[in-house]
Amino acid sequence: MIGILILFFIARWVYNLAKDFKKPYPWLYAILAVVVYYASVFIVGILIGILVIATNSSFLDSPGNELLLSLIAIPFGFGGVALLRYLLKRSWSKQKANEESEILDETISEL
Repeated sequence: MIGILILFFIARWVYNLAKDFKKPYPWLYAILAVVVYYASVFIVGILIGILVIATNSSFLDSPGNELLLSLIAIPFGFGGVALLRYLLKRSWSKQKANEESEILDETISEL
């Protein structure tokens, strides 16, 4: 249940950003955020697995450590989505600034 709430809030966070910048199909950006979250968690899981194998540890053999591994991966998923949101916002802000400067150039040339 908590996983569904996490995905909902992540998708809503990026969806609202896309709506604020008036992008077409903001749901696609919400789906992209969920995919980035899962990809980030997957990559961190692989890295932790490699670390466990490299240290010859029995970390995953003892019961209850799967939950610990999941809890460790959640902040990295949020980090991936935060990076995605930051990059999208920066890119869209630059595009908006360029569009506004073009409008100013057109009105000056008309005068």
